[in-house]
Parts: sequence; structure tokens; C-alpha cells
Amino acid sequence: MNILLKRQWKEFSRLTVSFHCHSPWITRHSQRLHVASDPAGACFPNDTAVVVWTTVPLSPQASAAGVRTLGILTQLLTNSQGIASVHVVAPGLSPSEPSATSSTAGEALVEQTKTVQYLERQGVQFHVIPPNREHKTRDFLQSLSHHANLICLFDRFYTEEIYSHHVHRHAPNATLVLDMQDMHSLRRARQRAVQTTGVDSLEGGITAAKAAIPHADDNDLLRELASIHRMDLSLVCSPLEMTLLVSRYGICSQKLILGPLLGNAIHVSNDTPSWSHRKDVCFVGGFRHDPNVDAVEQLLRLWPRIRQQLQEQLNEDKLPRLHIYGAYLTSSLRQKWQAKFRQLTRIPDPESCGISFNGFVTDLRDVLLHHRVMLAPLRFGAGLKGKLVEAWQAGLPVVTTPIGAEGFFDLETFHSFPGSVTSTDEGFVNAVVDLYTNEISWNRAHEYTHAHTDMSDSTACFDDSQSHQSNYHDDTGYWKRWVDIAVAWPGIAAGLSRTIQTLPGRRKQDTVRAILWRETLRSTEFLSKYIEQKELFKGK
Repeated sequence: MNILLKRQWKEFSRLTVSFHCHSPWITRHSQRLHVASDPAGACFPNDTAVVVWTTVPLSPQASAAGVRTLGILTQLLTNSQGIASVHVVAPGLSPSEPSATSSTAGEALVEQTKTVQYLERQGVQFHVIPPNREHKTRDFLQSLSHHANLICLFDRFYTEEIYSHHVHRHAPNATLVLDMQDMHSLRRARQRAVQTTGVDSLEGGITAAKAAIPHADDNDLLRELASIHRMDLSLVCSPLEMTLLVSRYGICSQKLILGPLLGNAIHVSNDTPSWSHRKDVCFVGGFRHDPNVDAVEQLLRLWPRIRQQLQEQLNEDKLPRLHIYGAYLTSSLRQKWQAKFRQLTRIPDPESCGISFNGFVTDLRDVLLHHRVMLAPLRFGAGLKGKLVEAWQAGLPVVTTPIGAEGFFDLETFHSFPGSVTSTDEGFVNAVVDLYTNEISWNRAHEYTHAHTDMSDSTACFDDSQSHQSNYHDDTGYWKRWVDIAVAWPGIAAGLSRTIQTLPGRRKQDTVRAILWRETLRSTEFLSKYIEQKELFKGK
């Protein structure tokens, strides 16, 4: 918390790199954004302003969280009646964090700049407000006071901790919304459980992760639950997390809405390359995210076994390479993985075993169209995994674990997974070899990625999920409906609108929220005030 509060950020407005918006990712998605709003779709009370508060770079090329936030902004701009203005508040983008090399920082800065410029052209107004600057937050909120309604959406619980107390003080009638992205405390509890076991295998790690449920002595859980209680409404990413919040932690279901959205106008072309026109396998993930780092280390351990089995079936010139893509692949991380691979295999260079550390790519979909299988041996994590959606949109089957597939399907009853799900080393190796060498198996999985989907019942599918039960359907197109924000958005907008219209009554009945906003319990606010005064004093 202290690090977040003390970090100094460079301002968006001072970004010196100037680009035309020719990013392939943005270009591809923007073609789907300029659509007429559905008159019967998302409706908000008239003259509603929306502010999205964030503390991380808004880069859909770097993470699923960026895709999600961009999707929300897009729906507010193009498919929401009653919205008067849309704003983003951020501390800025720092390309010189200690964990980033100059190249990865440059990539992040370039793509961040393109995204911001694109959204500005669509009508989003960006504001740079560093943490612990109450006067700037106050002045900004006062500039919106002429609007009839104000929604403030915080993109993570620690963003809420930083900014919401200013909103509570200076815009007390604003509707406060938390977008959880994923359940951070669950992900971190699973990570600790895996690391505590010290077991390298998939099965041992996944077993430990699935058994890990945060308890009342977990500081991450207390912070996250407190954030949810302070809000008027929270968007929850996964049905599992919805069930945990309601059934185990006692959150009132009226304060939650299931929003498993990951992208705009999910579309899978039926003319993606065939098995014979693809080669190699890949992993995709941002490497500031610990589950992705662990997954690559699992691949370094399993890849020699996969390659050995493939050598028994394929000629040397047909053997696949393993390509590892993702933002923030630093030189120190490369060196760590190279040393780990040498330790595990006694092979001096991963390249000689067919492993390429490719790092960041601008147009991921174009890359995925040429690969035959995606590998995602995730042992811990939470929420929905954006890498699976990216793969399936490219017609690419995925070999993953129950943790990777969590939130998409009920694996006990769902038989049309676009790839393979396994919990063991042996199962993972065999599934990769089968999908890579068996055209029939690959074609079946590929068909599940792009089978025709009747979108006419998609809203009903989303509405059913709000009952917090596992109402999955054995439908080959189900995953597309589940993650498409265009499908979920009318229901989310309706929930937001009801919250605005019933806000005074809701708050009178929300005793826990009232308790948490008592001054004596608002430690983060007073820590913020202390840091602000300390930093201002230094500047004199």
C-alpha cells in the first residue's frame, strides 16, 4: 500500500511520443466499435457522467484487465443512452519502473499512448491525478457537479483504497462501483498455497491451489471485502468468485453483479488456418502477473518430455518450437529462466531445445493464427483467463488446467472444451502431443472454437447466471456469449441504473457500508493525508 501511495507517476499529458493510431490491436477492434447504439439496449438515467479510476497502464495489448477496461469504456461510448461524458483518472504511466528494461518500458509507453489517443478521439476525457492530492481530486469532482448523476468506477480494490475517500468526501451522492477484475485475495491465497507446498508438479500445485480459501486472518481478503462493502455495487468476474462472496463471506447479493466480460464483439472467423497450415506451439501472458511466470517455469520443466515424445512421431524438420509471448519479459527474467532450464535439463541453451523467448508482440491475433496449439499450464490464478479467449478467437485449441479453464465451463458436464483440460504432468504432455500430431483431434477442438453461435438467447444465458449457480450449457458457442461484453452490457447497465435510482434507500439499509465510512475506521484516508503533507513539506 505504501509503495502504491508513494509512487510518483509521469503525466499522460506529458507523453512526448506522438503516433497515429495504427496499432493492429486497436485497428482490429475499432472496426467493431463504431456501431449504432441499440435503442433497447443499455439505458442510464439522463445526464450521467462516468469516471473510471485506474492505477495501472491502460494497455489491452499487455493484459486481459486492459481489454476488460477498454471494453467497458467502449460500451459507455457506443452503446449507452443517457451517458453525458466519460472520463478516466489515472496517476500516469511510468516507463522507468525498476522491473522494466528500456525496451519493455518503451513498448508499454508506445502502446499506452496509442490507446489513450484512440480513446480521446472517441470522446474519453483523461485526467492525471496523482495519489494523495486531495485538492486536485476535489477540483476535478467539482467540475462534474453540474451533471445529474455521477458514477465512479474503480478498476481494482487498491485503486478504490487510494481514491474513493476523496469521492466520498467531495461527491457524496456519486454511485461508487468496484470492478474486481479478479478476486485478488483468492489468487494470492492460491499462490501462497502452491509456493508453500514446494511441489513442482501440476497435480500437486493445482490440488493445493484448489484447497486454498482465504480466511479472516488474510489481510488481502479483509482489504478486498472492505472495499466491496464500501461500494454501492461491485462487478464480479467469475461465477466461482460470486458464489464465494455471497455464500462464504456474506456479501449481500444486491451489492454484486456478475460481469464475466473480456472483450468487444467476440468474433471467430470460420476461415482461420487449418491444422496443416499451422505449426509450433505458444504461451501468452504478461510477466508482471505471477501465475504466468509460474506457468512458464512449468513449461520449462515439461517441454523436454513433450519434445521427446514428438521426436518419436515427427521428423526433425517437423518438430515444433515453443514460443513464449508477453509484455514485460525483462532481460533478468530471461536469464532466470535460462538458468532454471539448464538446471532442470542439463541442456546449456533453451534455443537448442526449441524454446524462443519472443516477448511482446503488437498484433497477437496475427501471431496466434499461425500456431497450432496454445499451452497454458496455470497452477494458480483467479477470474477469467484472457489468453484463452485470444486463442479461441484465432481458432487455436488450448491445453490448460482446471485453474485455467475456471469460470468458463463446468468441467464435469461440459464436453465441448476447445482443447484439453488436465491436472497432471502426464495428461498435459499427452494432450499437447495428441493435438499437435493428430489432425482429427485438432479439428474437433478447432471446431469448438468457431462453431455457429445463436446470439439470440445470449442475454437470457447471462441473466440466468445472475442466480449465482453454475448454469453452464453444453453449447459449443457458450464461451463466446460468456465473455462478450456486448452481450452482458445491457444487464450490467440495468444494474447500475437501478443502483442510481434507488441509492438513498440502499444506503440506509447498508449498515456495514455505513460502519466502514466512519472516520475512525478510514485509516487509508488519513495515511493519504499524512503522505500528502509530508511530500508537500519536502517541496518547500
